[in-house]
Amino acid sequence: MGGLVAKLKEELSRLGKQEALEDLRQQSSDADTQAALRSQLVKAMKADPSLADKLQAWLEEAKPQAAALGIQQSAEVQGNDNKVAQVAGSGNSVSF
Repeated sequence: MGGLVAKLKEELSRLGKQEALEDLRQQSSDADTQAALRSQLVKAMKADPSLADKLQAWLEEAKPQAAALGIQQSAEVQGNDNKVAQVAGSGNSVSF
């Protein structure tokens, strides 16, 4: 999954929004840090609407790696201002 993170980092860096991703790498379980990344992703997708399509493609590419690790998740969301969260593993929490 390092490829997905590398691609996301490169894209966010191009848009000047990479700080939240770096913070998340340091504090991956911190809810505020997770929220900051979500916020930066939303801003990045508003600045470059094609980013959503890129993310979709990257997630599809990462599926075989995730499946090899025993991780399988999917979500289909339509409409505006939706919030979606998926968590794998244990000891995780999600808040909106």
